[in-house]
Amino acid sequence: MCQENMKDQKKAVRYYKWVAEYDNGKIVQQGEVGFKKVLEKDKEGKVRQFALLANNPLLHKNVLINLNKDKRLIYFERTVGSLSGEFDPFLVYLVGYQMTVGGKNIKVINYIYPNGHIETTDEEPELLNDFIEAIKKGK
Repeated sequence: MCQENMKDQKKAVRYYKWVAEYDNGKIVQQGEVGFKKVLEKDKEGKVRQFALLANNPLLHKNVLINLNKDKRLIYFERTVGSLSGEFDPFLVYLVGYQMTVGGKNIKVINYIYPNGHIETTDEEPELLNDFIEAIKKGK
């Protein structure tokens, strides 16, 4: 992609921010520390809870993940966009945990969409294409 086209690309709007609580009660928010620090604490087993809080009061949906020494945090964001410009880019937030049970890695992932819908799965999300189609139709 050439530099000129990159400048014209719209940035995806942030609908959520993360907050982490450590086992000592300390709370850190997105912007205060980098997420890399939270991952370091998680690897040490020191993250008690991780939450996504809605920036938009119309969403009224927060997601809280309770962790313990057996659960390892999963969190990342996917930017979904259209190369043809059919719709503005948006973020899908993925938050959950993984743990080893009987030698098998188990994952639980919540896909949080900008409209507040939450899909929980251990596979690829099914609602993503439906969400994109609804945007294209202007719903």
